[in-house]
Amino acid sequence: MKLLGLIIRDYENLISKQIFHFSDEYTINFDWNETITINKNPNHIAQFYGENVTNITAFVGINGVGKTSLLNFIGFKFSERKEFLSKYEYFIIYELNESIFIEFNNSHAVKQIIFNNHIIDTRDGLIGDTQTSFLKKLGDTYQIVSDTPNGSINYIFKKYHQYSFSENNDEIDTLFGNNLITRYLCQPPSNYNVIQAFRFLKINDFFPSNKIMKYRISYWSYDELQSLLIDKGIYIKGFFEPPKLLLTLGKDDLQSHFINQIVAFLINLMLTLKEGYYFWNEELEVLLLKQIHKYLALNFQSIQIDILYLKTDETSKILQDYFRHKFPQVNIDNNYQITDFINFSIKAMQLLWKTSDHSEVDNNSFIIDFSSETKEINDFLMGYRKLLHCNKINSKGIVVFPEDNLFFKLHELSSTGEENLIQFLGQLIELISNAESGNHIILIDEIDESFHPSWSNKMVQLLSLCCTYFLDTASPSYQNATFQFIITTHSPFILSDIKNHNVISLKENHGKVISKQVDTFAKNIQRIIYEEMETSDIYGSFAQSKLNKIINILNQPTISPTLIEQTKIEIQTINEPIIRNKLNQMLSEKVSPNEKIKLLISDLTSEELELLKNNLSE
Repeated sequence: MKLLGLIIRDYENLISKQIFHFSDEYTINFDWNETITINKNPNHIAQFYGENVTNITAFVGINGVGKTSLLNFIGFKFSERKEFLSKYEYFIIYELNESIFIEFNNSHAVKQIIFNNHIIDTRDGLIGDTQTSFLKKLGDTYQIVSDTPNGSINYIFKKYHQYSFSENNDEIDTLFGNNLITRYLCQPPSNYNVIQAFRFLKINDFFPSNKIMKYRISYWSYDELQSLLIDKGIYIKGFFEPPKLLLTLGKDDLQSHFINQIVAFLINLMLTLKEGYYFWNEELEVLLLKQIHKYLALNFQSIQIDILYLKTDETSKILQDYFRHKFPQVNIDNNYQITDFINFSIKAMQLLWKTSDHSEVDNNSFIIDFSSETKEINDFLMGYRKLLHCNKINSKGIVVFPEDNLFFKLHELSSTGEENLIQFLGQLIELISNAESGNHIILIDEIDESFHPSWSNKMVQLLSLCCTYFLDTASPSYQNATFQFIITTHSPFILSDIKNHNVISLKENHGKVISKQVDTFAKNIQRIIYEEMETSDIYGSFAQSKLNKIINILNQPTISPTLIEQTKIEIQTINEPIIRNKLNQMLSEKVSPNEKIKLLISDLTSEELELLKNNLSE
């Protein structure tokens, strides 16, 4: 569903009788009495940002004027909506295939909605506490129905500590009694999508081409494995005893390190299945212990690493065959998750132990540059993606191996200054690549926060590109998805990329917030700052006070020689030539002829000064 607008009759006695438009495809009017009128805009430009972006709307205004509060009206989770919004009167209006869906909290009867010249009787007057009404077009008439429109609202916060993420994502059906719109608070992205974000930013010139992205991939050390074995008492009398096992795993060479990792993985798999998910039987236990014993025996032999790779391939096949064919079919989706996890984990270890492919080894971990697109690294990432995807589509069973249950961890090592942009784009990729059919509303608070102006300058273009580039169109389950962005910003660069009638300027006037649609597309940045961002000064306040002080000094009838010298030095620090020259002219009127000549010379550029010297020498 497309979000058309928000009507607020009253909010905190701060916002009163205001209409906020989020799509220039329609116009919304309210007589603040009995009739809401919604009509198609004949001047609407479709696909302005590309075929997958329905619209981008930006809130602009000084801090504290209510930009984030308005996003909250749309994006709050159930618990927050119930607590904060039930005392305010508002209407949120959506459109789907020329049908209208309205969420409202209202105590004044609205008897009719006029939609594209069709008069729709609202029956109960849209009166109620946090209610909804779906006015569906059936032929030439509209009826109130209980159908379930598709779509989602996704709220991206950059400051996660401001909100509770301990609650599950809320569906509006908890609130309204039927499945309508799903609201999500966007969580930090997976490592896979963070890496994808970094690569995409390099391609699109946010980062230089030689920029690298190192990840620390931690694996099981000998000490960690020893502690685990003792803690869990993992042994079977007569099969292998802890002292013998620990002695075997204590050798310090490449072969032994590799065997340590295989044994650690098998033990981790055993514990995860047995203690975490209760997928266990005696046959499986014997199978895993035999594999462990095989690798312990290898550790007493001289064996080449490439032979070990073949052995691990055999182990992977044996385990995958078991879960595909012999393990009781508790849930077939979970079985596929387990086989994907086994395949990915062993392939990952094989990649890590190809010493020519990793950057360095440090403190029981590898540091790998994931910006390079070698076949091995791309295969690693594809396996990682498959595992994550398998978790997400497993709707019926337990998510057996979430990302935080991998036996190794990925810890990103890029600079803090770039982290915000990478994480933000990673969230977008997560939303876009998993989007189902329908229009998905994405709310982004302070989209430009901590971004360099050169990044803000590309932000709208980035949103547009992402909504096409990261759609999984090759997937058999792909259905056409579109995206609608509503953002808050302080960046004039972003505003200059927003289509006309889609920037909502908020200003406070006598204790009330007044909204106005303003046109900023392809507008000069300085004009946007001056006209739309309530910034009339073209200099910083401190610089302006310095200029005023210098002018006041120069306007005095007489100036002491010491003050003249000090003022002359301060004037030369001014980098605006017109202002500096004017102040030097004022100063020259206060000094002797010789000093005046010196002032004139100080205004010359180095090239002009050199030219003067040459002319004098001739």
